[in-house]
Order: sequence, then structure tokens, then C-alpha cells
Amino acid sequence: MADVFGSDIFNDPAPVVQRKRVEAGTYVGRLYGIADLGTQQKIDKKSGEEYVERIVKFSFELPTELSDLGRGKLEPATVHDQFVKFELKPNSKSQRLTMFKYAQALVGLTQETLSGFRVDSLLGKACSLTIDSDGEYDNIVGISALAKGMTAPGQINPTIKYSVLADGFDSDAFKALNKGARRAITKSVEFQDWAKQNRVQADEITRDCAKDQ
Repeated sequence: MADVFGSDIFNDPAPVVQRKRVEAGTYVGRLYGIADLGTQQKIDKKSGEEYVERIVKFSFELPTELSDLGRGKLEPATVHDQFVKFELKPNSKSQRLTMFKYAQALVGLTQETLSGFRVDSLLGKACSLTIDSDGEYDNIVGISALAKGMTAPGQINPTIKYSVLADGFDSDAFKALNKGARRAITKSVEFQDWAKQNRVQADEITRDCAKDQ
């Protein structure tokens, strides 16, 4: 199984705070986090059949949308998207935003420059995000490169970069993820396989992730 940050393919550990929602519209966004959530077991809603899929999560901050979230400082609103496939195909027919579409907007990725591309090269890059806020969560429904001559504010949140294979479950990179991401990772095939040989440590991690949901 390949490391997600090779060519094959959040938030900080702070106390629970009020989540900042944003109005629907287009915003400057900067990618500050990429987290590999591992191979997750799923059930097809139509057939009821079980299957597995590898998931990676992108986290963007909106540096123009600052508010006090209860930690004594102004912080940017954040929005997230996740991919059930590492879709780097320029001609994908998916109606969702694919990883290629993000890379195209963030770094100008093309089919000609696809060879040797690393997903973590997107970290810290800025773009324009169109957000739909009608549902329970703020969803990214459109992405494009920044307009020519436009300068985005600098990154505010610390950079998050995590791979289940490269970083494991006892690393600073894992501990830097928020509890929601860590809870998802504890359900992954990779974590469950690791837990068979590290049961005491795995139980401790699972209990910690379950706190303050």
C-alpha cells in the first residue's frame, strides 16, 4: 500500500469550541491540512454490500473570516472536503470536486505535469472557494485559482500533514489532528490491524478520542 504523499495518489488538538459557520459565497481559501484517514469500511446504501475505500481529507482556512472561537484570539473559519478516491484524472466525470480539480486551482496542475506530482505540494497554497452553507456543514461546491493580481493573506493555522502509513498512531502528526479526524482514523483498517499487536495503547487512543465529542 502506497504512502498517500507519494506520486500514487483538522485543526489543532484544542478543547471543544464553537464552530464558525460562514454564509454562502466565494472566499479566499488556503489549504493548511492534508490528513490520510486510512482505509474505511463502508456499506453500499442500495445493495447493502460492504466495501472499503481509502479516504484523504483536505482542510482550508478562510483568512478573511476571523472570529473569537473561545481561545482568546481571532481565528479563521475552516472548511473541509474529503475524497474517497485519489482522483488525479483530468477528465473525470465525477460531479464532486476531485483532487485533480483542487490541484488545478492551487498549483496549475495539468495532464502534462501530472508525472511526479506530490499531493503535499498543495499545502500552503491559496485559491478561491465557493461555499454552500444550506446544510448541516459548509460544503465546498466550487474552486478556482485566485484572480490575477490578487494576493491572499498569509497562513494562520499551523500546517497539518498526516499519513497513516508514514506517521502511524503515536506520532506528533497524529496527535496534532483534531479528535474528529483521530476518531475516524481509529476505525480504519490500518488502525485495527495495528491494534491487534498494540491493544493497550490502541484502547487508550480510542478512549481519548471519544472524549468531548
